[in-house]
Amino acid sequence: MLPARERGDDLRVRVSAPVTGHDLLIIWFAHGFGSNPDGYAPLTDYWAAHGFVMIQATHLAPEG
Repeated sequence: MLPARERGDDLRVRVSAPVTGHDLLIIWFAHGFGSNPDGYAPLTDYWAAHGFVMIQATHLAPEG
């Protein structure tokens, strides 16, 4: 969780990474608006198993 005080709701982040490694490449995976990042777990876990650090954030809905 990352604090997002100005929004009144914390930002949920899912990180998948290899168990070992160094100098790993990072992919910030922006899933479609309204989608649940857990739905992409098979894909992001696959990339993580092949040497990438995967970061997914739950997008906050725009105010208004």
